[in-house]
Amino acid sequence: MNVNEEQNASIVEDITRTLRDNSIQHSEEDITQRVRELIDSYNVPVTEVKRTILRDMMGSVPSQSMQTIEKELSEIKGEERGLDVTVRIVTVNPKTVTVEGQQKEIFYGLVTDGELIIPYTAWDDFKLQKGDTVKLVNITTKVWQEKPQININRSSAIQKVEADIPMPETMAHREMDIGQLKANMSGLIVKGRILDAEPKIIEVKGEQRQIFEGVIADGTGKIRFTCWNGFDQTIEDVIRIDGCYTREFGGVPQLNFDQRTKVTYLGDSEVPTMDELQQDTAVRFSDLTEKGGALAIVATATIVEIRQGSGLVHRCPVCNRALKKDVCMLHGKQDGIPDLRLKAVLDDGTGTCGLIVARPGSEALLELTMEDCITLAKEKVDMDYPRQLMVDRLLGRSFRVHGDVTSDEYGLRMITNEVDPYDPDLAKEASAILKSMGVDA
Repeated sequence: MNVNEEQNASIVEDITRTLRDNSIQHSEEDITQRVRELIDSYNVPVTEVKRTILRDMMGSVPSQSMQTIEKELSEIKGEERGLDVTVRIVTVNPKTVTVEGQQKEIFYGLVTDGELIIPYTAWDDFKLQKGDTVKLVNITTKVWQEKPQININRSSAIQKVEADIPMPETMAHREMDIGQLKANMSGLIVKGRILDAEPKIIEVKGEQRQIFEGVIADGTGKIRFTCWNGFDQTIEDVIRIDGCYTREFGGVPQLNFDQRTKVTYLGDSEVPTMDELQQDTAVRFSDLTEKGGALAIVATATIVEIRQGSGLVHRCPVCNRALKKDVCMLHGKQDGIPDLRLKAVLDDGTGTCGLIVARPGSEALLELTMEDCITLAKEKVDMDYPRQLMVDRLLGRSFRVHGDVTSDEYGLRMITNEVDPYDPDLAKEASAILKSMGVDA
């Protein structure tokens, strides 16, 4: 089972569990079809897939629809409803638009929470004034030109509040390391070395358009980027991007720049070499929770839970979904294809991260092939025996894990086959800690 199929199966499980917790019944077949449609046909980001399906399926529940959720600007993804945010009004501009054949005055501008600045549109005159500190209640959000935007509608409310939110003295851009970037930041200056870049043809409003996608790194981390206009740079170039912004894609922050962005070349010594940047970046899970996932990380953590669904599973030969009692939710009773996987929870002392390891990595960790596991399960007359082996051999042990980490409302998740046992040299580590404290070991 490949990474995308594991991811889709996990999404379906998460949605099914949430619906069940809210006493809402929907077949897994319907959910699976909807997930595939959104991801495969429309390229909807993973986190938005869950929100979209849950919103559609739970929209008739009054207790859900009447609640609002307070968020920071950095948490806004787009296409959300029922949000509250506390902000300061940076600009207010009137504009006349035509709505259903009638002219209407609306207002647009920028708001800030002291860290981020994002645009808004007010569809009624809420008497907003530049410099006001307000709580925007029951707003909606959308994505416009790849950036989140706030919509203040008739059902919204404005409350003046006392909050220490500074006005931006200028609209100057701020320079940040790649390792500091979170989703939905704007007005950024980022410098780094291009590790990868490829052209891609997409369709925008019925017309084909060429964009460029790749990875850029600076020594504090790596991030995928999308360039929406001409891209003259090449792999290994060191550049400064002035006026870029971030959004979330696939559960991790992504850098974006377009025709309004200024790109300049820097000296080769400004950032580490290609070889140095190709190494995975060591992180703590608490940092990833705050920023929302990351690319190519390495973490040292302990397996604290072996989840149900680990061990031997049988998959549908048509769609590759895991069968339940030899039945596929899409294709009925099937002669399943055996597979081996590990579903676990990692804890590095600062936070937790879900872990999914496919057959190659699971075989390496158990030091058994899948065929060995099948033989043992038959001997024990217990198909759950390989999962118990995982509990006995892996639970409580420390590992180094390498790969990409995504983040959504259910927490961090890594799908990888690069999991290596880690046996620390406790004396050496204790000596290093004492040395850092100025104590001779």
